[in-house]
Amino acid sequence: LATIMATLYVGRQLEGGAAAINEAGSQRMRAYRIAYLLEQSVREHEKRAALRAEAQEVLDAFEHALGLLEAGDADRPLFLPREAAVREGMQHVRGHWENEMRPVMLDALQSQNLAVDPVLLQRLDVAVRGFVSTINDLVLLVEKSNARHTDLMWIYQNALVGLAMLGTLLLTLVLNAMVISPVKQIGRASCRERV
Repeated sequence: LATIMATLYVGRQLEGGAAAINEAGSQRMRAYRIAYLLEQSVREHEKRAALRAEAQEVLDAFEHALGLLEAGDADRPLFLPREAAVREGMQHVRGHWENEMRPVMLDALQSQNLAVDPVLLQRLDVAVRGFVSTINDLVLLVEKSNARHTDLMWIYQNALVGLAMLGTLLLTLVLNAMVISPVKQIGRASCRERV
């Protein structure tokens, strides 16, 4: 029972980590999407307001998803592994977002000066590349954790098979000692009494 419970726990960890990897991957795409929309808003002046509104929507979704990565979502399940390195990686992602990405994105969203926009886009490009690198680092940490959990799952599953085989052997021996042997002895004694 303990082995089964441990296997279920590790399986849940793998599921949560896989969802976190997917969500982090989505964050990379959202970062690129925001940068693309802001760049298009500089090039296509007539669509500027609509493109910036869409960029703001993606930015809001980005911040919501970043909060989910940090806090987790037990219903999905989505959560980062509890390992210190992963938590530090998430703090690094959050710090990069708060200190570099978000300010540049907000500046680009709120800019009314078309002459400054190319400079902001250049800063945004650098920020996005750096941010995506930190997200990749976090994904690698979660993947390593999932690899360890997969190895642990393999060990638990093999232990479960071994325990099942041992239990079957012990049950056979106990059944033989407590039921089959006594019945055979009764049968032999019964045969001797008839003779």
